Amino acid sequence: MPKKIPLLKLVVPLLTLLVFGMTGFSGNLFVAKAISTDSCQLVWSNSGSTQLDASKVTDSGLKTTLQGHYTLNCNPQYASCQLRQGSGHPSLDLTNIQTASPWLYAKLQDHYHLKCQGTVRNTVLQTQNEPSAGSCQLAWINGGDGNTDLKTDQITNQGLANTLKDYNLNCADQPTSCELVLGSGDTTLDLTNIQDQSPWIDTNLQGYNLNCNSTTDSTNNGPSNGSCVLVYGTSGNTQLDTSEIANQGLANTLQGQYTLNCNPPSNGSCVLVLGSGDTKLDLTNIQTASPWIYTNLQGYNLNCNNN
Repeated sequence: MPKKIPLLKLVVPLLTLLVFGMTGFSGNLFVAKAISTDSCQLVWSNSGSTQLDASKVTDSGLKTTLQGHYTLNCNPQYASCQLRQGSGHPSLDLTNIQTASPWLYAKLQDHYHLKCQGTVRNTVLQTQNEPSAGSCQLAWINGGDGNTDLKTDQITNQGLANTLKDYNLNCADQPTSCELVLGSGDTTLDLTNIQDQSPWIDTNLQGYNLNCNSTTDSTNNGPSNGSCVLVYGTSGNTQLDTSEIANQGLANTLQGQYTLNCNPPSNGSCVLVLGSGDTKLDLTNIQTASPWIYTNLQGYNLNCNNN
């Protein structure tokens, strides 16, 4: 008489294959949807741009279904992402599988996030126009237009601090470095260029501004006779007139933000002029503090009202 095989031993493997087969088949039917910034979507097979690591998944059925059978499409792109329990950053966007694979959706929804590495920037975070005087915008370190180092020592959100390591700043006044601080600071953090690119960063940096190192270095002995040096703010002894500057960005950076220390002080103001002028513009105190201003003012001097 043939040996009977327990029914349960047949049913369990068949059910496992059925679930895996249905999930795999439905994966081919995933609907491609726009991926919001700082998130990733599951993609069947190896068609995604980012590798998926499911080694930390404790549910063996879910782990078997995912590992080696799914990849990710992420914004921005990463080399690889590991699936981990709990909430975090970047998020796992499941909108494209909600209908195609309800089983995967139910298993993953609100239970997992991703830890990614190896950022691949395929677009450039652009500043919207130029930052206004007294403000800075975030810029990507690789391929961005930043001119100032960003310090995040006072950021208590470790995920945010780690994310910002890929950024520096584009500052109108071009200080050497600026530190993110909660509150007013001495420089405005302008987030208008990142609102659409990274809503997560925009949300988490609300209420932050910057403390920047001074954009001018004081000279020990003051300007030499017949010359003037730039001074950030209103502490100079002479007003600066930028009406003759054709470079509007340079004019906006200087006007109202800088004054002059002149020897002797002018009775009125000094006009920046391209050429010799009647007074020398001494830029030695700003050469290191603001290379951008230093470079753009080469060839300029002053006409002062010494009446």
